[in-house]
Amino acid sequence: MARLITVFGATGAQGGPIVHSLLEGGFRVRGVSRNPDSDKAKALIAAGAEVVKGDLENIPSVEAAVKGAYGVFYVTNFWELFGRDEKAAYDKEIEQGKAVADVCKREGVKHVVFSALDAVKEKIGTLCPHYDSKAVVDKYLDEIGVPKTSVCYPFYFENFISMLPPQKQDDGSYVFTACMDGPMNAISVPDG
Repeated sequence: MARLITVFGATGAQGGPIVHSLLEGGFRVRGVSRNPDSDKAKALIAAGAEVVKGDLENIPSVEAAVKGAYGVFYVTNFWELFGRDEKAAYDKEIEQGKAVADVCKREGVKHVVFSALDAVKEKIGTLCPHYDSKAVVDKYLDEIGVPKTSVCYPFYFENFISMLPPQKQDDGSYVFTACMDGPMNAISVPDG
């Protein structure tokens, strides 16, 4: 029987393509979504995935989603938490990430793939909360002995549409306001 892989964020930018790749590779996939009745969730079910309701804020739902899985992919979402304040989002992302790690450890998951980012503060001395929070979780997975692979996705081209759209200038032209002093690694979401 094919191994079961649980994918958190299954209807999101990272999780969706991972679900499809795993299904194409012959794995059984349990996608986790806060809204298993959404169109995206229904499309995953139609593709052959099991989709369950789960939320990183609800540990029993995380435990149910992980139970029996050989492997787990998970991503935390700083920007979703950012509506609070930066420090609160940083702390909450670490809390959520460590909670999933603890569940994976307790459930005996054989391998975790975590969507991490670099430890910016450690490297250059300046805190970059949406990077550093993921780096803390990544290090925690090592500390508690969960076998894992870390993936670090670059900037998404789609961010220029959603988070950083061009701004119309007085002369009618458009300007990207993202601060970039040189080349930047980027990919398109489906390529992730």
